[in-house]
This record gives sequence, structure tokens and C-alpha cells, in this order.
Amino acid sequence: MCKRGHGFIPHNDKCDVKFASKLSCKETGSECNVDFDIGPTLIIQDEMHLIREGFGTIDSHFESLIETMKSEFSNGVNFKNIVMTATVTGAKTQIKHLYHKETRIFPPALESSDGNNFFFETLKEGNNTINQRQIIGLKQNAYSTMLLLVILRYVSEFIKKVEENLIKFAEDNDFSVDELSKVIPYYKNLLTYHNRKQDVHKMSYNILDLVNSYPSTYNLVPNNLTGDDNLDHIRETINNVTHFQDKEENNDKLSLVSATSIVSHGVDIDAWNIMAFEGMPRNTSEYIQALSRVGRKHFGIVFVLYDYMKIRDVSFYQNFTEYHEILDDKVETVPLARWTKLGFKQTFTSLFCAGVLNYMSDLLEKPIYTVEEFNRVFADDENRRLLINFIKRAYISNSDMLGADYFDETIEGEAIERIEYLANYSGSFMNYFPNALKDCSHNKYYKTQFGMRGIQDSIAFCPVNKDLKFRKNIGGK
Repeated sequence: MCKRGHGFIPHNDKCDVKFASKLSCKETGSECNVDFDIGPTLIIQDEMHLIREGFGTIDSHFESLIETMKSEFSNGVNFKNIVMTATVTGAKTQIKHLYHKETRIFPPALESSDGNNFFFETLKEGNNTINQRQIIGLKQNAYSTMLLLVILRYVSEFIKKVEENLIKFAEDNDFSVDELSKVIPYYKNLLTYHNRKQDVHKMSYNILDLVNSYPSTYNLVPNNLTGDDNLDHIRETINNVTHFQDKEENNDKLSLVSATSIVSHGVDIDAWNIMAFEGMPRNTSEYIQALSRVGRKHFGIVFVLYDYMKIRDVSFYQNFTEYHEILDDKVETVPLARWTKLGFKQTFTSLFCAGVLNYMSDLLEKPIYTVEEFNRVFADDENRRLLINFIKRAYISNSDMLGADYFDETIEGEAIERIEYLANYSGSFMNYFPNALKDCSHNKYYKTQFGMRGIQDSIAFCPVNKDLKFRKNIGGK
């Protein structure tokens, strides 16, 4: 424990807390005997269905690394995991790959005494089920963004016309004026969903000319949400939508949020009741997630614009009714494979370094940072064996799952390669062995994992001689 109160320090290490003067504490500290488990015991994972494909593979290796370190440092105590997901389709397989654990799904499929689902209730009026959303499918024969803007213009015109002729509209449609006055504000927040960021930005560019320039419409106040936006912008947008109708200056305006799939995850408000999709989302689970943004509290209206140039969209349009009748059954299993060779290569150096910096340093009660200290420690065959066995436990290479045997057979060789590389290293990063590994020019997988960008090789395309001759013949350069 640091004597200056800066917290725990590894065995025989120094406190590295830095001050404003850029100086470090460097306090060696004193022994701190802890006779209870101080590590975390519970991991709560939200939106598990997003941990998929390459990202899921890499994450699964770090999940088991953290689990192994927890077990090593806490006398065999493991984490308990609670996960939330948009779909339980294939959840057991996904969790097996991600955490290598068995699964209990809640709520289970449990029937009550009357034969209905015990955990869910279907609202009815008489014998008719009450629908919370009306979904309307449209196949445009023109530019999709143009049709989407036309729909928004008609919605805006309709709301303005109703408010300007409130009494007449109420009488013609057998509503009370008070009831109608309460309902209209529910539909003044509009949401559009797009598969591409550029389509989101096109909305803002075209609103003035194709919607707001018409005197028969209320002006739309646009906001964009994409994966490029930070949390502050997302919070600000949520706040703007939630309180849009509270401001008197917005009485003759409509709020419009144009978003990519980011709106489907974590943006949980009940202010949206009109939504339009520009094209079909990439999978059914994402479609269901996005649909649930509207109609949460009041009846929702959803327009789905199918692109006539895309065969997939046309197929959904042609089977619109049948598809929506079996929507829940069409949810795809989340693709995740723990035991891929590329994933192993991508994460091995990170787990190798973690094993040295955390496990071996703790086991030997001394910091192992420099190349010199690394080589001194791993000149001992017993220390090599301890590190290799730790890495095997971190990868769970003794699993009976298909593909685990490759990991078990390969780990020792990969570890020895890196140990021997550092034994012969004489570069400029002697003070920190992970940087020395990164300095390797002949193997890109010696770098530690810092992110998901650039994890695969770029493929360069260039024209062949035949193409070059053709371009020259037609006057090209």
C-alpha cells in the first residue's frame, strides 16, 4: 500500500501516480495483508447481441483472460455474469463462445393456468388484439431519400391542417376537441432510420427545399445521430426530443431525428410515435430493435421504404405480410466463433503480455517491465512453463469445443517464439518489453491489441495490362 494514500502497489514495485509537476510518487509502500476477496464478483453486460463476428471473437479471449486473472488472484473465485440481449435466439451458443459458461434464460417459456405466457400479457378489446404499432410498407420507384422527405412533408402538412381546423376535424371524425388536442403532440417528434451515415446527412441537406419551403407545412427541426457522435451529443439529442414540446416557440414546428442503428441501442425514450425506415435494416433483430423506438406509450405509425433497386428489399416487400406475421421466428442467430485462427493470432500477444505483467509479476513478487528483467526471468524453464500454462488457462484451451485443440497445440510455440525474440532484441525499446515486441518488423501479430481498426490485411486492387491498354485506346491516361 502506498504510504501517501495512493492505493495498492504491486509487490516490490513503486507507486506511479503522477503529479501536476509531471513527477511520479515513486513510493515503495508497505505490505498489506488482505484476508478477504476484494475483487469484483459480478459482470453485467448489456446489448449482448452486439458482441458478434470479429469483435465478439476478440472480446471472448479477453473475457476469459479477465476471468482467469480473477480466479488466480481471488483463490479460485469466478465471476457471475448477467447479460441482457435483444434476442435469445442462439443465446446459449453465443454465451458458450463468449464466456465459456452454461446459460439460464429469463424469463423462461412458462405458461400460466389459462394457457397464456406467464410473463407477458396481450391486451385485447373484446376478442381483438390491441396493436401498438401500424407498419406500412412502401416500394418507391424513385430516389429513396426523396420519397422519405415527401412522406415527412405529408405528415407535417396533415398535423398542421388538423391543428388549424381542430374543431371541424374532431366533428368529422367523432373525436372530442380536448381528446384530439392531447393526442396531436404525441406525433410531433419524428424519427427516420438509415443504413448509411451519408443518408442521414442527406436528410438535413434536403429538408429546407423539400419540406420547410412549403407554406402548408410545419418546419422540421433536424437532429442527426450516427456512430460518429459522442455521448454528450447523444444525451443532448435525447433531451431536445424529450422536451421539444415544452418550449412555446416549437408549437408550430416538428422535431426530426435522422439516425443510423445507434438509435436502436441505449436511446430509450417514449417521445417517438412516427418513424420511417429508408431501406430494410441488415438483419431482423436490428429491425425489431429499431421498431421498438416508437409506440412505447402511445400508438405508433411506421413507414418502411423498400428500395426497388435492391433484390433483398423487393423480396421483403413482396412478402411483407407473411414476414411480419412470423417476425420473431426470423431472428437470426448471433454469429460468433471463439476458436478462429485469425482471432487467436490477433489477441495472442496481448494475452502473452498480460500474463507477464500481471500473473508472473504477482507470482514472483517483482515487476517485469524491461527487456533485461524479462530475459532474466524467462531464462528459467520453470517460469516459461508457468507462463505458458497461464495463457492456456486464459484461452481455455482444454475446452472440448471444436477448434480448441488448435489453440492448445499452438500456444507453447507462439510463447517460445516471443521469448526468444526478446532474448535477442537490441533495439531502442529496452525499457518496456511490449514495445520491444511491437518493434518486430517481420511479424505484425507481435503488436498488442489497441482497437478493432486494421485487424485484417488491406487488399490492394490494380488494373492489369489489358485494362491499361483499353484505357489508353479510349483516350484515358
